[in-house]
Amino acid sequence: WAPWAQLGADATVDEAMARTDVPTLAERRFDALSGGEQRRVLLARALATEARVVLLDEPAASLDVGHALALYGRLRELAQEGYAVVVVLHDLDDAMRCTDRAVLLEAGRVVAAGPSSEVISPERVEAIYGVNVEQVRTSIRKGRLRRLKYGYVRPAPVKKALVRLKEGQNIELF
Repeated sequence: WAPWAQLGADATVDEAMARTDVPTLAERRFDALSGGEQRRVLLARALATEARVVLLDEPAASLDVGHALALYGRLRELAQEGYAVVVVLHDLDDAMRCTDRAVLLEAGRVVAAGPSSEVISPERVEAIYGVNVEQVRTSIRKGRLRRLKYGYVRPAPVKKALVRLKEGQNIELF
């Protein structure tokens, strides 16, 4: 049973489904959807309520790269339209690329808050996580994200990193 399929005449529901790229899922059962499809439908459900505050925990989990970038682009559009968009992210690359402001927590305490590029600094990442990272400028040209942001260099494959660790070298684990 797909309850949202019966609401097709409701323009708010149609718009929410279109914004999250789920109109093709309208006739499918929620429990038959993939994890990523379910995430997109849940975001559509939140938008259909017309609430002006959107709280999301790891919104891109289970999404492929294309849908993740599209989702972050949609969240940015919502913020530009005046929505309050709050996301919990553990992926520092996503936080750097896709947010304007960040709050960094350690053991449940606020360590820093402010512009993402200042809050998520290599020094803070090393102090909190014990990991050496390097910031590099990147540009996402495809999709809706076109701003220059900073990201973190991805580490070497696990085996190579473990060999370097054994040899006493610094490694990046995320």
